Amino acid sequence: MCIAVIGKIVSIDESLALAKVMINDVIKDVNILLIPEAKVNDYIIIHAGMGIRIIDKESVKVYLNLFDTYG
Repeated sequence: MCIAVIGKIVSIDESLALAKVMINDVIKDVNILLIPEAKVNDYIIIHAGMGIRIIDKESVKVYLNLFDTYG
């Protein structure tokens, strides 16, 4: 089974469409080619190493609460 996770962009290398993203206090490289409008401090949904969607901060709170409760 595959799941998507939420992370916060901490830096971006635009020439490579690659972002450093904080996921549960761990920084990972994430390809953001599918979301070129993403910027530092945005929260994104990540699946299989790819950023697939920017999400608003209110939704982040809901999702993270669900992960804490049921994860």
